[in-house]
Order: sequence, then C-alpha cells, then structure tokens
Amino acid sequence: MFTAVLILVASTAAATSYDNVDHPPSWYDKQVVSIDAPAAGSNGNCVDRLRKAHIKFRLLGGVKGVETPIEVTDTSLGLVRYKRAPRTKRRFILDCHTVEVLASLGLRLRKAGIATIYWSSSWRYSYRKGTKTLSAHAHGNALDIIAIDGKFGYATVKGHYEKGVDGCGENNKSKQGKYLRRFSCAVLDKAAFATLYTPDTDAMHADHFHLEGPNASIRYSPRRPSKHRWFMYLLALIAVVVFAAAGYWWWKSDGTKVVEDE
Repeated sequence: MFTAVLILVASTAAATSYDNVDHPPSWYDKQVVSIDAPAAGSNGNCVDRLRKAHIKFRLLGGVKGVETPIEVTDTSLGLVRYKRAPRTKRRFILDCHTVEVLASLGLRLRKAGIATIYWSSSWRYSYRKGTKTLSAHAHGNALDIIAIDGKFGYATVKGHYEKGVDGCGENNKSKQGKYLRRFSCAVLDKAAFATLYTPDTDAMHADHFHLEGPNASIRYSPRRPSKHRWFMYLLALIAVVVFAAAGYWWWKSDGTKVVEDE
C-alpha cells in the first residue's frame, strides 16, 4: 500500500549526504547525452503525456540508474516555477514520472500559496550515506528543496522552518514557517510522494526538504483553458448586450403604448 509518511525520527538510511559509488557524481554527469527518442525499455507513455501537457524537456541517454531520464527546460511545472538554488550547478535531471508527479502537484501548491520552489539536488548517482544502497537521487526519484516563495515572501528551510510544530500552518508563529508547513501538507496530501524528510527528521536535513518516491499511479492531465475561450467570452458579452438592449426597447415601447391608451 502506497502511504505518505512524514518522517519525524532520525534515520541514517534517509540521509541526503551521500557516498560515491565507483566514481564521484561528477564523473557520471559527463556521460549524459541528449537523444531524439525514448530509449528501449523507458516509459514512452510518460514522455507522451508530458509532451501533450506542453512541458518543455529534453530526452537524455547515459543517465545511469534512471529508467526514463529527462532534463526539464521549462520554467514551471503545473503552474509552479522551479528554480535552481543559488550555488547549485546540477542540471534539472529527473525520471519522467517524477516530473509528472511534480507537475500534478502544481494546482495544490498554488492553492497553498506557493509560487516558486528552489531546488538544490535532483539526479545524482550515489549511495545513501553509510550504505551500499543506491539513493533515490540515483534513480531520478528524489528532489531536494531549500526554499519556497509566494505572496508571503521568501522562506528558507534552514532559516524559517519551525521544528516540532504540527498542523498545516495554523500553529506556526511566523508567516514563512506557516507556508513551509503548508508546503509539507500539500506534498503529502493524497500521497503524491511516499516520503518527505524535513529538519524534524535528522541533522542532515536541517537545511532542506527531501522528496522521494513518486506515486506510480498518478497521471498528469492539465486542465488548460480552451484556445478559443476568449472568443466564447466575447460572444457571451455580445449576447448580454443584445438581450439588455432588446429588454430596454421592449420596456420603452410598452410604456409608450400605455401612455397613448390613456
């Protein structure tokens, strides 16, 4: 059963600090190339759905550990902007389905007041710290987030997250802390991701959120306005004007007849 769990206990297996595999991640980065069509064994259906949703990306090859690697080149996913965090040099490379799930969260995040997400790490071929188990980052199924913004301003996990506070923002003291909690609740609602690590998890997550485990059942289908909706609005406005004019004319003509009868 796919369940979303907000981890509140320490766990070295969940650490986002990492151990190298055979080479440092930068060595694997150099093996990445652009390709024209999905590779054999990849999730072509996911690629098709992202294309139909008009999400901009490039297909990649040589991305070790990832089933359907893509590099997101769009400025937003599902109405939410994704920006590389300052001093972050990594490319926005993830598995296609992880991108699909992030896009599906867009409307929920916007309703929660979040406009922009600042990420610091996406695909990175490495072990979990202290283990010989590949991390979720190695499969393109994890994203580290250091900050968010919206009408509330700019909120960093390191500077504004309030540890030990439950709820979805109603118990926070600061506006920034409130919206960081609202982000957590929006992500965990309906189990979009299996796990969200926060500063409440352990010291390794003191400065960022770690999302991993996209829900395999989610499919992204954006609710886009019709290309001709402006025309429909114009027709509706014309109809209102015509009916209003006809009603006024009828009222005036009827009134005139009454006066004449008298």
